[in-house]
Amino acid sequence: MLEDPNGSELLTIESKLLAVRPTMKILRDDKLVATVTKKLLTFLHQHYTIQVEGGTTYEAEGNITSHEYEITSNGTAVAHISKDWFTVTDSYGVAIGPGQDPALLLASAICVDEIAEEQSEHH
Repeated sequence: MLEDPNGSELLTIESKLLAVRPTMKILRDDKLVATVTKKLLTFLHQHYTIQVEGGTTYEAEGNITSHEYEITSNGTAVAHISKDWFTVTDSYGVAIGPGQDPALLLASAICVDEIAEEQSEHH
């Protein structure tokens, strides 16, 4: 669950257990907001699709396991995820562009991280 600084719930994340491809759902007030899915056939790097219900499709692409990737919309970067900004081993930053939904993009980055972690444990 993502909360604002006052502790109010912003979004929740659920894993979709019965899916052909690794998938997670992002919900707001128990309503589906977006679905994050890993593309199966990618050779050089991992690729994820973030499909907002009734709206934008985002793509997350880059070196996911090293936390160095971008989330784009129509080819334009809307968020950059980087571990290079921190010296603490289990920390990474998410820079979100102006006019974007910070909670949604942060939840999307968490989903990508969770799916990548789960996939690496199974291989």
